[in-house]
Amino acid sequence: MTPDTVFSLTTGGTALAWLFLAGPARWMPKTFNCARLAVPLVLACVYVAAFATAWPTIEGGFGSLEELRLLFTNPWMLLAGWVHYLAFDYFVGTWILERAKDENLSHLAIIPLLGLTLLLGPAGLLAFHLYRNITRHFRRKAA
Repeated sequence: MTPDTVFSLTTGGTALAWLFLAGPARWMPKTFNCARLAVPLVLACVYVAAFATAWPTIEGGFGSLEELRLLFTNPWMLLAGWVHYLAFDYFVGTWILERAKDENLSHLAIIPLLGLTLLLGPAGLLAFHLYRNITRHFRRKAA
């Protein structure tokens, strides 16, 4: 399989998993519990395989921006970096969904935050914390 093929499969599969989070996950707790772990674990396996495939020909490293740029000239390492983002952003998305459900936050309000997490991981996490803290503040005032 080529890096491009694996990229298409992981990106498409993860996109479907995100749609599940935005939609029926709230009403399917057993399926959600499986998906919240299964998707990142499958992606972790793909990550390890991509890294192992690249290992014999790896150049660059993590010591400087230039070394990182060189590292990602290898298509398998670029794929590993992408899958790393897919896995952790999805994991954060499931964490957000769990916290929102535990705190009885509006699912409709969470959906855009999940989209933001999908596209810009840390920005989505930050937005969720802001939304959650603002909601807590107004709930305390109302009580």
